[in-house]
Amino acid sequence: MSATLPTGVLNRVIMRAFDQVKPPTVGGHRLNIFYATQTGTQPVRITLFVNDPNGMRPAYGAYIVKNLRDAFGLDGVPVLLQLRGRPRQAQGPHATGARKPASPRKGGASARPSSRPPKEAEGRTPRRPDTGRQRAGTRDRHTRARTR
Repeated sequence: MSATLPTGVLNRVIMRAFDQVKPPTVGGHRLNIFYATQTGTQPVRITLFVNDPNGMRPAYGAYIVKNLRDAFGLDGVPVLLQLRGRPRQAQGPHATGARKPASPRKGGASARPSSRPPKEAEGRTPRRPDTGRQRAGTRDRHTRARTR
């Protein structure tokens, strides 16, 4: 018997089973199923896209297959589960866990010399330190103008 399983219904059945019984942790990490799709009909082949294929234990795979058989009436039909893991990013320069080099900060020393002269040389007066208070008379002048 060949069966074609709709992807949306297949994903709902698998996610319901996944939510009812969580897979055991393996090495401190739990299997996470992202989605599933049918990739074959004779035998029925289901590909599960997961975070780590090594996290699926045979007993949990049998539990998923049992739920599929019950939901779709696949008694006596062989059902194969294939696991496809998330691709590792081992090709990148930071795959070893090394930190990304820090980018230069704004206003910090840069590799190129600036063509602008320093602000002190432009004839500007240095800014007054902020004391947390307004200058004397500024608030009163504005409030008096509104009350007249």
